[in-house]
Amino acid sequence: EESWEVISVAEHIGTSKAWITDFVGYTPQGARILTAWIINRFLLKRYKYFNHKIYVGMGGEDLGWRMTPWGPRAGEVLKEFTVEGPIPAFIQGEDLDRDTARKMLGLPGDERLILVQLGGTRAGEELVYEAAAQALKHGLTPVVATGPRARPRIPQGAYTIGYNPLLPKMLNAFDCAYTLAGLSTIASLAAAGVPAALKPLPGHFEQESNAVKAPRTWPGLFYSGSRPWEWLKDRCGSKHPVESLHRHPVNVARILAEAVNPPW
Repeated sequence: EESWEVISVAEHIGTSKAWITDFVGYTPQGARILTAWIINRFLLKRYKYFNHKIYVGMGGEDLGWRMTPWGPRAGEVLKEFTVEGPIPAFIQGEDLDRDTARKMLGLPGDERLILVQLGGTRAGEELVYEAAAQALKHGLTPVVATGPRARPRIPQGAYTIGYNPLLPKMLNAFDCAYTLAGLSTIASLAAAGVPAALKPLPGHFEQESNAVKAPRTWPGLFYSGSRPWEWLKDRCGSKHPVESLHRHPVNVARILAEAVNPPW
């Protein structure tokens, strides 16, 4: 949905078009209200040029933004979409079991491991050391995963696995997680059943929204309150996979297949 150059000329593309998105508009914040209003008006005009509109975000009708003080709510726009829900970053059955995943990552097999994944940005790097230190203080062994260019400082007693694009398939290696609140991350952790405390990046409205919705959608699996380490110490190791999430990519693929090869 971020291919703006394609979206802007969608009406001139004669083939069947599908829009798969995890948001239907930007939430106005502070001085960016005018920017959000312009972008949302642009998106609202472009939706009608797509034959298939599929929503793979969280929250359904409860999206919390309004086009203008007089315009439609996101929930009203969403009525034009097929609502599926978040898509994990791994396919059901391709995830590795706990022992295999730990062996491949070079991690110990007998410790309570917490995945600390706070992104590859400078803001994320500054949070890593503090998070890993707090994990150790609460009896958890932190395993820091980073972006491809990040080299964060970590305390003694923590492990680092750097950047691994196959990490979503190896989430069973971890007993719990402390991560940013990106949608793909949340969906993958939920599908693996790994309890996680969420740390949204300040100023990122979509992460702040996800951090509110995830604990409501999957109570006991996600937490975004003010005492994450006490919650993690209590929940770490209590896994409850949300297997229904694996239906979402199957349903989206079916919709796209029918669009390319209609039944008639």
